[in-house]
Amino acid sequence: MFLQNLDRALKEPRNLPAILFIDLDGFKPINDRFGHLFGDGLLRAVAARLLEVVPSGSLVARLGGDEFAVIVAPQSEAEVVAQRIVEAVARPFVIDGEHLELGASVGLARALPGERAYEFMSRADQALYASKRAGGRCVSVWPADGLNAAA
Repeated sequence: MFLQNLDRALKEPRNLPAILFIDLDGFKPINDRFGHLFGDGLLRAVAARLLEVVPSGSLVARLGGDEFAVIVAPQSEAEVVAQRIVEAVARPFVIDGEHLELGASVGLARALPGERAYEFMSRADQALYASKRAGGRCVSVWPADGLNAAA
């Protein structure tokens, strides 16, 4: 579904999207400690927070594990949305009485005219890894004077 929506969005030259790739910082130790059922509940809580901060009409998808993606159009809103995501995930979660802290690393790419989905996604993935290399809990943008991480 994510790829179908991304392909459709890339065919709108007047309103090209941005995509945000999100990886949760600190999820694995929580999942290992409390178990997969608990982790699934935490992932649902994260998804609910993402839906609270993205603009209407955006698509939020879980790609697998603790990775999410968001299609944002117009792309001019993407950096603000990405920062809202970092802030929303940083707020403590309470699951089954447990107070938990996570972070979000976000990679942002803006679509280029005529770009294919896999190229677009590859750039967002590169930006995500730049966020991870910068210590996580931040947004990295591709392209923009190379890769820039902003906490």
